[in-house]
Amino acid sequence: MHRLSFTFSLLYFFLLSTLSGNESIDSLVYLSERCASDSEKVDLYVQIANKYLFIDPNQAYDYTKKIIDISAENDFHLFLGQGYFMSARVNSDMGFYHKALSDLEQAYKVFKDYPDKDKLFSIVNNIGNVYWFQDDYSTALQFYRESAQIANTHLLYHRIALANMNIGLAYDEMGLIDSALYYYNS
Repeated sequence: MHRLSFTFSLLYFFLLSTLSGNESIDSLVYLSERCASDSEKVDLYVQIANKYLFIDPNQAYDYTKKIIDISAENDFHLFLGQGYFMSARVNSDMGFYHKALSDLEQAYKVFKDYPDKDKLFSIVNNIGNVYWFQDDYSTALQFYRESAQIANTHLLYHRIALANMNIGLAYDEMGLIDSALYYYNS
């Protein structure tokens, strides 16, 4: 009996959060349809795509394409990089790894000279993740090491731990336990 009421409670909260998320998306779509400027529209599309990311990847992908198209037309470089990064996340989640890598390469081109190296770290780390998902741990390790170098060089302390953990996980999957432990303890 307790298990059944607990299950219904979880279902209720899930539906409630999903419905409130859809209302938020509907409001953002409504605003985007009435925007005068392309930059405001793209900003809203970024918010919409982020909200769809985990509930409807196909919709998220559609909005990332809109972000990329409008940003390319208007030379909105940062939105363009963000659009490619978001598209890569969707493609990776859907198992389209080749497309995800292509999108991440485009995002890298945008953010490589950008002063905020946190974005560059995220792109390089996610390239490693895409190789990880394909069970190519040695290539993933190369990108995790590059992301660690970015984090260390630019003193991104909150990213150093993530980079070391990913390096440790790659070594672990490769069966190199001593190396994995070294990075886990770093």
